[in-house]
Amino acid sequence: MSLNKKERERTINELQSNFRLLGKSLAEVAIQLGTTSQRVAEILKLENVAIEDPWILRQYLNEQLVQMGRKPFPYSKLTGDYHAYWFLNSSIIERQVLS
Repeated sequence: MSLNKKERERTINELQSNFRLLGKSLAEVAIQLGTTSQRVAEILKLENVAIEDPWILRQYLNEQLVQMGRKPFPYSKLTGDYHAYWFLNSSIIERQVLS
């Protein structure tokens, strides 16, 4: 999936909005996703990411927010069931581990 500049900026804003809504630190999220704070920060900016990385973070954020009784901000491009996208490796996303 390729995003143009505007779509990329919107997706970054959506991920960051949900991250802020969650209220956890980069370190807390990194520990839960088996990675580093720096890696989470890169994904929040869509820098040096594998195609599944934003989806992993999206899934994590959405699940955590729902468990807290909060409604995630909607996404404009990271939408639908990731299983339906042929270019995504769903088993990687389901593991919810960022490398």
